[in-house]
Amino acid sequence: MEAYLGQGLGSEIYLRIDSIDLINKTFLADFVESNNFALFNALIGTSFPVDGPSMILFTNYFKQKRAGSIYAISTALITQLSNESRITIIEDSFIIRMEINLAGIKEDIFKKSISHKALSFKNPSIYFFDLYGSGDKELISLPSVGKIEVIIKNIGQGSWNEVLIENNVRLVFDIGTHYSTKASQVISMLENKDNAYQKSNPGLIISHWDVDHYHFIKAMKDATISSFQFILCRNFVPSLMSRVIFSRLSRLNSNCIAVGPDLRTIPSLREIPLFEYYNNHRFTIFNSGVSRNKNKDGLSVLIRNSTNSILLPGDQHYSQFDYFVIPKYLNYKHIHYLIVPHHGGNAGAYKYKLSYLVKRGNAIISVGKNTYGHPFANMIKSLGSDRFQVCRTDIQNNDIVISL
Repeated sequence: MEAYLGQGLGSEIYLRIDSIDLINKTFLADFVESNNFALFNALIGTSFPVDGPSMILFTNYFKQKRAGSIYAISTALITQLSNESRITIIEDSFIIRMEINLAGIKEDIFKKSISHKALSFKNPSIYFFDLYGSGDKELISLPSVGKIEVIIKNIGQGSWNEVLIENNVRLVFDIGTHYSTKASQVISMLENKDNAYQKSNPGLIISHWDVDHYHFIKAMKDATISSFQFILCRNFVPSLMSRVIFSRLSRLNSNCIAVGPDLRTIPSLREIPLFEYYNNHRFTIFNSGVSRNKNKDGLSVLIRNSTNSILLPGDQHYSQFDYFVIPKYLNYKHIHYLIVPHHGGNAGAYKYKLSYLVKRGNAIISVGKNTYGHPFANMIKSLGSDRFQVCRTDIQNNDIVISL
């Protein structure tokens, strides 16, 4: 263990909360970087590779924690949990390495939260902004003409969207499913997409670093990653798995673009802004400003022609599009389709004031069995009141296709 203490980790290991399930009293956490992972392995007597599953599912946890925050846990407590046989190794997962059962433990196992910035200052060897991508948006080239189809994949609680131009996949926007999906199921759902993408060479955009937006990358072949025309993602890699995935993407694809948040500010406006990053008048990619909210902070795409438009928002909030997209880009007579942000869950209050010129088409919710309550009943009601026709992948039990 002495070898790891020299890395500035001391008697603590830092974990980032990826997601929380209040109903089942569980949460998913990942190590902040590889030295933490190695130290944890040494403490429990394992030697798992860093590029495999790395996250921990904690069960029977009754304290309040915030997703996206970092918390410290003592090495002594990890040893105690191991000695009490509370740690179970998970086999059939690309995401979860082990499960820790906290049943009967009344005190909080975690110390106070610490920000990414503060942790980097405390331990200079730990950094979270990976700038090895090219950052050159000139590498992005998307068709400005041709018949468009958008396929919202039926992959359960996740986000995977394909944009076809003249029947060829030219863009993949997010490619993930829920962390609990077994590795064997992920491989089955990926089916023949490796071969298909190697032939069509689409671009790939990852809206933000949440598992349900990138999970399938873990099962992709190297040749598929190399074949993407470009890969666009955020340069903020908040935990070990996102670091490892980004390292693989940038190593295999020379057109991997790592973009940071847009640092421009808009005085007197409290909403996190969206700025145009790429625009060929058919495809517009938006990059957000800086936000502590991991869902507001990311990338989104608007696709439009003279008669139709569709928004691919990731998990960003309605109000962001209401302020920065609708007035400038959607104020004309046409039919508008919406992929509902965050699986119909929390994306802020429903503030999405389209012009009277705009006819509402389908509002598509990519959702599966979950304990988060997605989609929220009030969100379905709001969409219906706004004259959208709500469609759900879980109810249709099939991919949903929108033709523009």
